Amino acid sequence: MKHIHRDENGRPEQLSFYGGMATSNGTEWRQEFPADAYSKEIFAAAGLEQSLQNIWSLEIGEQEFFAYALTRPEYKVRVAFDLKNPISPLPSIPN
Repeated sequence: MKHIHRDENGRPEQLSFYGGMATSNGTEWRQEFPADAYSKEIFAAAGLEQSLQNIWSLEIGEQEFFAYALTRPEYKVRVAFDLKNPISPLPSIPN
């Protein structure tokens, strides 16, 4: 899994393309992605030592939810999206 951050002109930001490859510990419903060497390199260069141990995960629960999480020692955030109750798309924003 890679995270791509772009500025308002569409150019990649300095901290972009970080992430990692899925480990063999995953299941058909959940995969973990520990920070790869490139990610650790750019985190260290940016002074983000706490991010060197990042593990991202994606999880899906039988058409009920989709979840994204970030964990590292002493920190965890998880965002889950309810797939059972679709919402109407937002209107387009003109350029």
